[in-house]
Amino acid sequence: MCLLTPGRLTQDEFHTHAGRALASRTHGELAAINVSIPSRREAPLVRTVRTDLDRIDKKSLAWGIFMILMPAALGTAFVTHFVGFLVLFVAAFIGVTVAAQPDS
Repeated sequence: MCLLTPGRLTQDEFHTHAGRALASRTHGELAAINVSIPSRREAPLVRTVRTDLDRIDKKSLAWGIFMILMPAALGTAFVTHFVGFLVLFVAAFIGVTVAAQPDS
């Protein structure tokens, strides 16, 4: 919360209130300082309209990640001579692709 926004406090008023707040010893003194501060004006919320073009389909995202990670999986399977790693990777990808539901 910024008290220096237009319509709230000037810089001199802000420094005066800050000095009084630091010097206050009780909650009552602090409450008296807070009462003199004008309330915040709420700005109306601006909603942006989303279109279907803004969204990425989950299956397309899964395929994109697969295309990025597949060379690494192939390299790991080749270097370690463990083809099971590649099979598990492809099986996991198929599971994610099937489980991914389209955006509604």
